[in-house]
Amino acid sequence: MAYDEIEFEYHLTPDGWRTGDPPSNRIETWICHQYQASPYSRTLVQWRSKWADPNIPRADRDELRTKYKEFMGRPGRTGTGGLAKETAIGEPL
Repeated sequence: MAYDEIEFEYHLTPDGWRTGDPPSNRIETWICHQYQASPYSRTLVQWRSKWADPNIPRADRDELRTKYKEFMGRPGRTGTGGLAKETAIGEPL
């Protein structure tokens, strides 16, 4: 049984990332799944792409995602002990 396991849906808009109902100006939607086996283990963070506006070219979406890249975090492992985090970011649609 997991110590902590949560999942959020985030929407990338021209103004940054939003939660809640999909806004009309969303460019992409991503799912962020976080799992921690115990209070002393690292948190696994996995981002996966759920939706992309078919009218926006991939290059434009990549540029916008890069503009707000700090929100998703850096891929790889950071921190130590119970504060450690291992982030994986999937490929966009």
